[in-house]
Order: sequence, then C-alpha cells, then structure tokens
Amino acid sequence: DVSRNPERFGAAWGRTLTAIVISSPILFAIYIAFAWAVLPAGVSVVVIAVIGLADLIFAPIGLSATTAYQGHDRLGRAAHIALIPVLPRLAGVLALLPLEHVLPDDMLLSAWAFLYALAAFATTLYAWRLVRKDLGPAEKPSWLYVWSSLRESIAFAFGGAAQKIYADIDKLMLARLDTMEAAGAYSAGYRVADLAT
Repeated sequence: DVSRNPERFGAAWGRTLTAIVISSPILFAIYIAFAWAVLPAGVSVVVIAVIGLADLIFAPIGLSATTAYQGHDRLGRAAHIALIPVLPRLAGVLALLPLEHVLPDDMLLSAWAFLYALAAFATTLYAWRLVRKDLGPAEKPSWLYVWSSLRESIAFAFGGAAQKIYADIDKLMLARLDTMEAAGAYSAGYRVADLAT
C-alpha cells in the first residue's frame, strides 16, 4: 500500500500494529501449548513464555518497521533496522558471561531468556520510535478494514510460519532427541553459519 501511495503510511502502519496486537495472543497460546507438548520437561514454562514474548510480539514489530522503510524505498534504513537486533543480543550475551560464574547452572537458561527478551524489547522500542520519527505515527484503523486485511494476509502468515518451522524444526527435534546442551551448541553454530551467509 505504501509503495503505491506513501501518504497512506499512517493507515497501513496502524493496520499492521493492530494485526500484531490481535494475532499475538492467539499465536502465543498455540506456541505455549506446542512447546509444552514437544520440549523436554526440564524446560521452564517461564523461559518458554519469555522467549515467546520476544519472538511473537516484539520481533514482528521490528520486522514490520523494516518493511515500512522498504515501502518508502529507504533500503539503507531498512537494512539498519534489520541489523539493529544484533547489538542488544550481543550485549545480552556479554552480560551473561559474568553471570555464568555467579548463577547456578539451572538459572542460566532463565537469565539468557530474560536478557534475550530485554534485547528484543529494546530493539522493538528503538525501531518503533524511529519509524514514528521518520515516517509518522500510526493511525487508528477501522475494524472493517482490519478484518479485510487479516483475511487477505492469512496466506502470507501461513507461508511465513511454514518457512520458520522449516528453518528451525531441526533444533527442536535435537532438543527432544538429545540433550539441551547439544541443541544449544548446534543452534549457536547454525546462527553463525546463517549470519555468514
């Protein structure tokens, strides 16, 4: 919508944020149920919930901010927004290093999850404020238009979910079939290879 008519950005941004607010609780409930059924019993529900909060609520806003800049043909800023999550996550990892010597082993996963969510929140807040400053605020959408947008976007949502599952199901299977340590090492190596490509 915005690439065709940049003046419609406020309405499109409002619909996007509304769609995230409407879909997030539903996706979060599905995520919690699925994680509870598939992950090993030793993984805390709090850890699962905190990671879900970061990935299902905060991350889509940052991704939407990237596409907002793409719609305005500002690809440099879109790349900037896409790169920004790396820095707070790196800060979280660096903060976790001294905590490794202070916290008991069974608390490290919880500490990492909270640092991960905090990094995602900081990134989302930064992206949202940057979009507001550069492109303008969101407009409150009409519910009729929101529902038509949700119907239109459902195929894209399933396509994106299938792509994410395809990319990450191996880590989940490894956590179920082997140790969490092996899954963590594999996941870290996967992230490095993904970043390199």
